Amino acid sequence: MALIAPHCDTMDGPVVTAARRALEEERVNLMLPWVGEEEEELGQAFEGACRIRKVGGEAAELADLWFSTLQCVFTEKAKGPQTRA
Repeated sequence: MALIAPHCDTMDGPVVTAARRALEEERVNLMLPWVGEEEEELGQAFEGACRIRKVGGEAAELADLWFSTLQCVFTEKAKGPQTRA
């Protein structure tokens, strides 16, 4: 197993950067290299975030909480289970 740099799960790291691009293009597969196969929870969060972001304003900001779900999934895969907020 390859070692993963600590910055990978930060909000400006490559995982969230890929996730931002995935949301912009509405293509969940762009961030799957970081988390492996699409997990049901991640896919549901992504779909919801895409729908809500289209509303704009505060709704779009709330949709960005999806990054928290992505970070948790990534961290679980990389380091073991974490507590989710």
